[in-house]
Amino acid sequence: MSHNKLKLPIILSIAIVLIGIASSIYLYITWKSDNLTVSNPMINQVQSDNNSVDLKTIVHEAEKNVVQIEANNDYETLTGSGFLFNEKGDIITNAHVIKEAETIYVRTANARVYPAAVIGIGEETDVAVIRVPQLAGQSGLSIERDNLSEIGDEVIALGSPHGFQNTVTLGIISGTERNFNVDGYDYKNAYQISAPITHGNSGGPLINRNTGNVIGINSVGTQDGTIGFSIPIIDVIQEIEIWSKEAQNSQLTFTSTEDLLSTIDPDQMTQDAEYVMEYFLDSIII
Repeated sequence: MSHNKLKLPIILSIAIVLIGIASSIYLYITWKSDNLTVSNPMINQVQSDNNSVDLKTIVHEAEKNVVQIEANNDYETLTGSGFLFNEKGDIITNAHVIKEAETIYVRTANARVYPAAVIGIGEETDVAVIRVPQLAGQSGLSIERDNLSEIGDEVIALGSPHGFQNTVTLGIISGTERNFNVDGYDYKNAYQISAPITHGNSGGPLINRNTGNVIGINSVGTQDGTIGFSIPIIDVIQEIEIWSKEAQNSQLTFTSTEDLLSTIDPDQMTQDAEYVMEYFLDSIII
């Protein structure tokens, strides 16, 4: 009798253990087969924010394709900016930067200087394209072709204000659809930006902070530099690409390299050397 009493607790214990093991296996299989759904908006926001590109990466990659433009005539030398946008060595800039120029040179991010030729220039629209065959083969900056930017979008402006190459300023789109006329050029649908731009920024790219795509061509700034205006790239890219497609190098007139050698400035070479060293060290850090 006492022997049977001992067997009952043992049997019950074994049964409980087996039931526990079976339940664990069932829960594990069920968990593996179910998709995990997260509805917490805070987690969604973090995932969305992680899609934006790092600011330093955007700037560093963009600087490789932004150039300083020097346009010379009998009276003066105008300094502006531009950016490479295709593999032909074509550079977008403002028409007022190169208008009536007899010689045009571009200074790249690695302080190389090349002669350029005009392949298209607007009469009423302040847009122009120049070609540098030595830059052919580079991919250029990505262009926003589908969507106009909106007020509040964060932007990056690059250029060479007062000759200081690859200067970067940050801001937002502070206004849209601005229409006005400056020096015979009609600006329609222009972006108003809070990123400071001034003399020398003209022709430089306006870049969307989140995507890294070019959304505009920086063109006009107020005297104090606090308000700038940029031509939406989406409004002019079709005409720009037509100029690029129709231009043939054999029909273009490039500045003589002899003229380039005769304009070498020792002080400028020193500045270029310092700039290249700084750019090289920044590249290592990034």
